[in-house]
Amino acid sequence: MIKSLIGLTVMSVPSEKLLKFHKAPSQFRQPIEMSQDGMYVAQQPTIGFEAALKIQRMHEKGEASQPGEWYCNATQEHKGTVLLVHGLNTQVKRLSEWASYYNERGYDVFVPHLKGHASNYKLEAGLTVEEARINSFGDAKADDWRADVKRSLAMLQDEEGEVILAGYSMGGLLLSDAVSSGTVAELGIENPVMVLLAPGIKNKWKTSFMGRHLTGFEGWMDGKTDGIVESTSTYPENWGEPVAAIESYFTLLDSFHEALDAAAIERLKSVPTHIFVDKNDALISAEKIKCMIKDFEYWELNMIERADKNGSTFHDVLSETVMGEALWDDVQYGVSDFLDRHKK
Repeated sequence: MIKSLIGLTVMSVPSEKLLKFHKAPSQFRQPIEMSQDGMYVAQQPTIGFEAALKIQRMHEKGEASQPGEWYCNATQEHKGTVLLVHGLNTQVKRLSEWASYYNERGYDVFVPHLKGHASNYKLEAGLTVEEARINSFGDAKADDWRADVKRSLAMLQDEEGEVILAGYSMGGLLLSDAVSSGTVAELGIENPVMVLLAPGIKNKWKTSFMGRHLTGFEGWMDGKTDGIVESTSTYPENWGEPVAAIESYFTLLDSFHEALDAAAIERLKSVPTHIFVDKNDALISAEKIKCMIKDFEYWELNMIERADKNGSTFHDVLSETVMGEALWDDVQYGVSDFLDRHKK
């Protein structure tokens, strides 16, 4: 039941137990094992010199407290760092193709694990890994996810080169919120740009209605048991979405829009941003986003359209397999063109 999900906290363990480093995206998900103290330990892959220096720098500064994964580029050129934030109940490894895209262009990539996803959860006696993680997912609040992003942003303060804030679905909302609230500026991150993939900043009305009224209709949806709605995603991190987690997303969305005063809007407008979203996305409204940013001089919207329906929600824009080779190439070309124009 939902009551049983309240009061949990994400485990706090030494940084070397939570961060995973990758020499190349092909190594993106290293095996993990449980130590005697009941904590997750990442089995460290063989890493390159730059990745080793990154680990050393962060440990010396007492950082690396945010669970997540580094993808270090293998090129001779280091352009900068990308913070790549996943969506609500998105399987974190699904971002590996986008991490590869940025690595090939000379960027290191950090993918934080938001509370209730991947390694960011509290183990509990008598529960499986999956059960413990979905409990933490149900306990996650909007401010927990904001804190995950803020800790991740703080890790970028001393990184050399450009900073790209890239987010998918709820990850795009969290990054937009970090910019509009002033968090990015307060941390001294200068001249960032954003790349938002189907960002959860404007929903279609059906998504909003269903999400906002779940708790008012206990048991109304097939597959909903003990306060958890079975996921319809092809690649979910957890088998379902706790109603409490869905409520936290809408709390985040509502507070983001409620805080958009003149100063917050100016902060958003000043950050060059490239958005792409499918016109047929069943969750996100491309038209509402278009209306929202019509006066944002440095924002651009690429509305893509996939022809093959097949019952898809068209929300997944994370891989060539899902999008098809031609559209995948077009989308990446659009991002590359945007970065060439705005990052020197």
